Amino acid sequence: MLDTHLFRMILMTVSAIIECCVLKIVLDEISKLRSSKIFSNISLLIIFGIVIIMKFSNVNLVLSLIICIAIMYIYCIYNYDISILKGLFASLGYWLTVKGFDILSSKLIYLISNKLVLFREMNELKLFYDNIMMLELVILSKLFLISIIPIIKSLNVDSEKTKKDYIYSTIIILVNIVCIITFFGFILHAYSLITNFTLDVIIVSVSAMIFLSNILLISLTNRIINDNRLRAENKAIRQNIDNQYKYYLSIKESQLKVRKLYHDMKNHMICIENIYGNNSYTKEINSKLEECNYIYNTGNMILDVILNDKKNICDKENINLFVDINFSKCDFIDVSDVCSIFSNMIDNAIQACNKIDDEKINKNIKIRGTIVNRIFVIQCENTKTNIIKFKGKFIITDKKDSFLHGIGINSIKNSVKIYNGNLEIDTSVNKFIMTIYIPLIEKMTC
Repeated sequence: MLDTHLFRMILMTVSAIIECCVLKIVLDEISKLRSSKIFSNISLLIIFGIVIIMKFSNVNLVLSLIICIAIMYIYCIYNYDISILKGLFASLGYWLTVKGFDILSSKLIYLISNKLVLFREMNELKLFYDNIMMLELVILSKLFLISIIPIIKSLNVDSEKTKKDYIYSTIIILVNIVCIITFFGFILHAYSLITNFTLDVIIVSVSAMIFLSNILLISLTNRIINDNRLRAENKAIRQNIDNQYKYYLSIKESQLKVRKLYHDMKNHMICIENIYGNNSYTKEINSKLEECNYIYNTGNMILDVILNDKKNICDKENINLFVDINFSKCDFIDVSDVCSIFSNMIDNAIQACNKIDDEKINKNIKIRGTIVNRIFVIQCENTKTNIIKFKGKFIITDKKDSFLHGIGINSIKNSVKIYNGNLEIDTSVNKFIMTIYIPLIEKMTC
């Protein structure tokens, strides 16, 4: 067997690594990282060092717990976008859970080994007994700790199916813990039949496999859930695009009839004015007719329909909509993608404007489209007051249904990607800017 002191050092180091890794995963799930990754990782290494020192120094349990809570609290406040109260509760909850799992594991080990107390009195077996008990304590306590990862992740998802997947992962980990308890109990009872070297190999191998299997299980569960989410999201995006396309196609047919009627009525009004003169009655009719005329003429019929439809919505919501687009060079873009890009882009801008409660801030949406170096650039700028939060490259929604909320922007990204384009988002205190770059195909000329 390994020397007890060296064995203890290895186990305590592994234990501290697992505690710090789980800490990082939990914090990433409950809050947004606001510092740089480098600073966050350096801070985490400092926590690791402090935890290691306390483990090797046999610091009093209460003092160790207080120090761990304090350093995690400081780490949360400086590295994550988290309130003081939430940071305190997170620190308390995490380290109380860690210590609680340590105590629970020690009680389970006691239940396994209480009938083997005679081993303690046998000098030639004492080293074996102590090392095995330490190894079992670390394995059980840290597997309990790892089991909280899928539980925390399940709290941050909206889909009931996804929650069940994470819960199933937790159950499997707990089943593995039961298997470990049974395994150790069997090994201890069967010790007299096995050589020390063989026992070392069995225990280390099985321990490594169980740890690895649980880590791979969580990783595989995350991958499956993410794949299912992407599949569901793509299906929802496609359905959303199809619905928008059908909606604007139906409006397009109606608008064509209205436009034809508009031109016919204008000709009739010219005849009436020539006969009866231009009076207040004919002026009122002409005014009503102008309301039926197209406001926008971008060179794309569907885009004209979309803009006119959104213009009516903006007028009702007291939002100023300014549009300057010549889309005639972009006839290579499919009409369904035109619907996806512009309807979702303007809808997001309208929603942001509707959240403005300050009467001093004007509700404005400005959309411009122009060609720069054989790239069609679309820029949508709107005023806002709500705070935009990002998690990586993704916007964190303040809506209850986060899955459906993300479909709009993701739908735009998917449509832009088809044409090798790119989407950029820029925000300030009272402004949100979305810029889309779509390369013109070779056959098109500027």
